[in-house]
Amino acid sequence: MKKGETKELKLRFPDDYFESSLKGKDVTFTVTVNKISRAPEPTKAELADAKKELQSNYDSNAEEQLMQSAWSQVRDSSEFKQLRAADVKQEEENIEKSLQQELDQNQMSKEDYLKAQNLTEETYEKNKTAYAKNLAQEKLLIEALAEAEKVTENDAEYKAAVAEMAKMNGTSEKELLEQAGAEYVRQYALTQVISKRIVKYGTVSEKTMDAPKDSAQQ
Repeated sequence: MKKGETKELKLRFPDDYFESSLKGKDVTFTVTVNKISRAPEPTKAELADAKKELQSNYDSNAEEQLMQSAWSQVRDSSEFKQLRAADVKQEEENIEKSLQQELDQNQMSKEDYLKAQNLTEETYEKNKTAYAKNLAQEKLLIEALAEAEKVTENDAEYKAAVAEMAKMNGTSEKELLEQAGAEYVRQYALTQVISKRIVKYGTVSEKTMDAPKDSAQQ
């Protein structure tokens, strides 16, 4: 298409589209090209900054994956003899609340959601309870390790984890606590602190991987 050109695109909504009234329906979009432009070539300084940012992102992702791997190994080797019923119930309520917020945002009913996910009410409830129990186990493990490691909310590590969480969400710590809830923030911060300590206690081996051929060509 050229500048000023208008076209009609005859398309069709997917059969599994989230809005039930539009599923499988034909639709025509009228589009006009108002402007065509090319991005300027990056300068050496911009390329250097981009490379630095990519390396920083890579290091951050590598550390996060390492922490997740360490946490998973500890969790998988732990035995949970009994869960607190109140924890399971609270997690079920949180899951239901989160789903309802998503449904409200998409103007969707729970019945349509279950249909789109190919779930029965019974299967959904079983999945919800199983997930809630898993979260309750996580909470028990976090509390046990935090007690063993003597981690408190006054520790510099803990405060740094909360500050980093607020930074990632682009908000202040006060707003983070109001939006996410004090308990959620606490669980997240404790997990971060403990995961880092687990990595320190463990033996980490590094491997140098060759870049995929396609990536090298690009």
